[in-house]
Amino acid sequence: MKYFTGLLDSIKRRDFAPVYLFHGPEAYLRRLALEKITEALLGEGNEELNLISLDGEKASAREVVSMAETAPFFSDFRLIIVDRPVQFRGSPGKDRGEADMDPEDNEENTKAEKKVSKKDGEDEPLTQYIASPMPTSCVVFNSPDPVDKRKKIYKAVEKYGRVVEFALLKPADIRRWLDKQAHLAGKKIESQAADALLARVGRDLTALHSEMEKLIDHAGEGPVITLDEVKTLTAVPLEESIFSVVDAIGEKNPGKAVSGLKDLLLGRENPQKILSMVARQFRLLLQIKEALAGGCPFADLAGATGMHPFVVKKIYQQAKGFETGQLIHAIHILHKIDKDVKGGRLDFTAAMEMFIVETVIATNAV
Repeated sequence: MKYFTGLLDSIKRRDFAPVYLFHGPEAYLRRLALEKITEALLGEGNEELNLISLDGEKASAREVVSMAETAPFFSDFRLIIVDRPVQFRGSPGKDRGEADMDPEDNEENTKAEKKVSKKDGEDEPLTQYIASPMPTSCVVFNSPDPVDKRKKIYKAVEKYGRVVEFALLKPADIRRWLDKQAHLAGKKIESQAADALLARVGRDLTALHSEMEKLIDHAGEGPVITLDEVKTLTAVPLEESIFSVVDAIGEKNPGKAVSGLKDLLLGRENPQKILSMVARQFRLLLQIKEALAGGCPFADLAGATGMHPFVVKKIYQQAKGFETGQLIHAIHILHKIDKDVKGGRLDFTAAMEMFIVETVIATNAV
């Protein structure tokens, strides 16, 4: 989160760059950064005259330059925000190695490169402006799309302005952010509740902010947001439902597992997606088993597997219900079911019910 706090610090010091490129998947912080820079540059009452918003899909480079070269009205600054600017995008196949392409792919990529070269020429006025910007204008390119760091215009912003990559926060940073949101509302969030919320919602701060507002409102005068409240108020993701099905298999409870499977189907989940997610869960169990067998300490499992510690803890407990050989066999059977269902040789529900019963029988035999 250092990239964001560093940006906020520079805004508070009024150390503004003439041109910014905000890019990356963390939409919530990008939006917040735009609000902060707008407030700092324009204050109240000047937005209507000096805040220009452009659609980067439609606005030409010359149009952006024209807006940036216009003097502000009754203000020290003029702010131009360009959303989804096409100038920074890479060409199709840009990041693929040529060894991975067949001749037709290479031919298509060559055509794309020629288009990009032409586009670079069209963007030259904007590149020149970035090198010599108006001191009374601030241009912010706001891109949720991947950018090509090798492009001339990117290098120009990097040299004469400021590039900020809004990466998704790490789980530890998100935990601190959740604690802060609760604190601002005069509350605390239980450690287990924060873990469960992160596991259910993921690392998208926009979604997490929405869920936190809901939890804070529901807590009312209560000082603590609890695990039970998170479980009650947040939607159960497919991953958690699949986990429950596999958990029931490990607990040797085929009735509960089949019931969970039917609930997913009644909820109109795609059978192929269910099958894929069940197979993924068994692969995660095998991954944990093999890591432990290879001497990896439990405390290091999150780092070794790339999973959130809360998820690792749950999978570790679940893995106790299976032997390594059973997991390998289950993955093999699920692969066969996938092929047979796709080929029309098996009915999905019947095949999965049989898989559940046979896997429970196998665990009982241990």
